[in-house]
Amino acid sequence: MSYAPFDREGFITYSAGYAVSDHVAIVSDFKTFDGSLGEIDDYLWEHEVVVFTQMKDLFYPSINFGYGFGELDRTNTDYSLGISRQSVLPPLGISHDFFDLALSARFSRVNHKLDISQQIYPNRERHYDFRDVGKRDFFFVEPAITGGVGYKWVKLRGQFTISQKLGNSRISYYSALNLILSLNVTFNIIDLFGGENKADK
Repeated sequence: MSYAPFDREGFITYSAGYAVSDHVAIVSDFKTFDGSLGEIDDYLWEHEVVVFTQMKDLFYPSINFGYGFGELDRTNTDYSLGISRQSVLPPLGISHDFFDLALSARFSRVNHKLDISQQIYPNRERHYDFRDVGKRDFFFVEPAITGGVGYKWVKLRGQFTISQKLGNSRISYYSALNLILSLNVTFNIIDLFGGENKADK
């Protein structure tokens, strides 16, 4: 479970995950952005299936398969803008009691559903710079480095990401450089409820 109050462009991220086996986990991220009136202006809800293994008690090679959906500019009554993202993320990480370090590169496909209101006048799209949003898909590659410090189950993590758009599609709202700070808490649900750990048998 993690909380990132300093995500890109003012996003706040809530994240939770659960390992269903020794090699498969499910992770869910919910990103929000609060508008000037206290309403949620943007949100993106993403889910990932993570296939991983452990090598020599330190190295954690894995691959993440993700799908997310959401909406941008929800408080704007001139248009509605839905968004969805499919991604593949093959990270390689080291985890120690006192620190974490990981290298990764996310490959993603992003598409938008744009619906412009025609109730007041028909040419309202001229007042906004949508470029290719709503007309074609966008593809990105996002290399990142992630580091964390703390002790065992509580760590403060930082992630620096470079977002590079592929192809000649035109988009104006994404940020090329991103820094995310988060507080991460890891615990065993079986231990919390007093269950018997298979490793103890």
